[in-house]
Amino acid sequence: MRKGEIAQGGMPLINRMQDLITSFEPATTGQSILHAETTRQFYSFLERRAVRLYSATAGIPGFMWYVVVLGALISIFLVWLFDMSVMAEFFLGGLMPFFIGTMISLILILDQPLRGEFGISPEMFRLLLDFMNKVLGQPAG
Repeated sequence: MRKGEIAQGGMPLINRMQDLITSFEPATTGQSILHAETTRQFYSFLERRAVRLYSATAGIPGFMWYVVVLGALISIFLVWLFDMSVMAEFFLGGLMPFFIGTMISLILILDQPLRGEFGISPEMFRLLLDFMNKVLGQPAG
């Protein structure tokens, strides 16, 4: 995902898990309750996975970037309208664009949290995949 590619290798494993969960027939009330909770958690997992896969390619829409840049320019322009000394004008006129630029850079870096050098590390996903492969008897990959 850091490279902008979405791996599809996990689907056979997820399908296997779904087959195991749906084919299980509870024999007791306790098993029935446990099965219902397992099913609920599995579908919650599927929802979160879908959100994670979507967030690998999604980002702030282009229109929002126009709003951010326009707001920054208007803020800087409004500082110039204040009646103050030249030194204060240069100080505020330099400090404000610096912080606005820093915030825009931060938004740009964190816009796609699963991609790029500053993205979230995939290590936890790898550990989870290895664990699931061990439990279900699938080869790690």
